[in-house]
Amino acid sequence: MTTAEILTPIDDGCLPQLSEMYKNKPDWAPYVYSFVDTAIKWKNKGRNQLTTFWSPNNSWKEDGTFIALMQLVVARFKALSVSVILVINIDIFFLLYFRCPLNVYIKKLDKSVASVIDSLYKPHRYRYSDGDKFISTLIEMNQGYGLFLKENGVLVAWVMRTCLGQIGFLQTVDGYYKKGYATFLAQYVSKQIAKEGFIPMGAISQSNLSSLSLFRKLGFREAEACYFLEVNK
Repeated sequence: MTTAEILTPIDDGCLPQLSEMYKNKPDWAPYVYSFVDTAIKWKNKGRNQLTTFWSPNNSWKEDGTFIALMQLVVARFKALSVSVILVINIDIFFLLYFRCPLNVYIKKLDKSVASVIDSLYKPHRYRYSDGDKFISTLIEMNQGYGLFLKENGVLVAWVMRTCLGQIGFLQTVDGYYKKGYATFLAQYVSKQIAKEGFIPMGAISQSNLSSLSLFRKLGFREAEACYFLEVNK
């Protein structure tokens, strides 16, 4: 039997059932519910080709096993990287109020800032070609938030929702550290995720000690390891 025969495409009409399966089984993998739901939203916006779902011998119906193929960008590295999955109880975000730091205001990102973010986001700029198109797609499909200086409207920090529908691309511009910008944005987007019924989650490289420390201080706990294998096409 060939690989093609083993892998069976999951019809888009079945994705709500798959999503509901992971919603009811958060211990399986807390981020999969938000990922499948995000993919459904993308498809409803006419981006059917970006994510396709497959399952070995249709086993997703019994145990939820599936493979997702995302066609967004071309990776340029050939390396194995390890990230730490951190999650937090969603109830905390319904009890706390987060105040925006002084001298800045928060605003939803639009695609006009994609090239700026691509040039400044350190972990990203070395990983992908056409990074601005990738970021532009995420802003269009998932939204994101930025902090802008009140005096001149310059973008100094931002956060976006990844392809999993989760926290990602959290960055403060050099020269604006230790002002609470990243903390506020992480809390803000986590609350948005919690309001949608998902468990807030971040996938952080095990070498990114500052981000790991930030999320732990916010109450996130380590759930599992996540392995990324990047290959040339």
